[in-house]
Amino acid sequence: IVGVFRFLQRAWRLAIDERTGQPLLAAEPDPKLERLLHRTIAKVGDDIDRLSFNTAIAALIELVNAATRPTDLADPAKGGLTRDQLDRFLRILWPFAPHADDEIAHRLGFCGDRGLWDAPWPAYDPAMLVDDEVEIAVQVQGKVRARIMVPAKADAKAVEQLALGHPQVVPHLGGKAPKKVIV
Repeated sequence: IVGVFRFLQRAWRLAIDERTGQPLLAAEPDPKLERLLHRTIAKVGDDIDRLSFNTAIAALIELVNAATRPTDLADPAKGGLTRDQLDRFLRILWPFAPHADDEIAHRLGFCGDRGLWDAPWPAYDPAMLVDDEVEIAVQVQGKVRARIMVPAKADAKAVEQLALGHPQVVPHLGGKAPKKVIV
């Protein structure tokens, strides 16, 4: 119960300034948060359909943690979620915390007196669910020597060249070509 209470407090602080009671809204959307929001909408919707509530809540917690602004942030317009992002977040949070969610939505002026109970589920862009780059661990002699970011559509030869040319991998090869490469 304590963990759920803390999560709801963080969700509240994501939207409402505790000192003034005024909404906290980012001026510009953060592209990383927008991508994460689309993924969270898709995951929570799928998890609800599968009755996997724990993983749906974990995805919501991950989003709130990523969107939470630093406490010493001088400019309140930076960080956090925009009005549109917050609206979509509240719609996917509603099935799990309807009372707190409706209070936040009411304070932000999203739904008047009606609440979010009949608000449509937000749509997500399937293109936002696909990574442009992926992280790959490079191992030499069974130990991770480096982690590299490669384009998601890179072929095995390109990944091999990037890995073998990485400055943290080269010294471990000892000037020799590897006997076996697995991509």
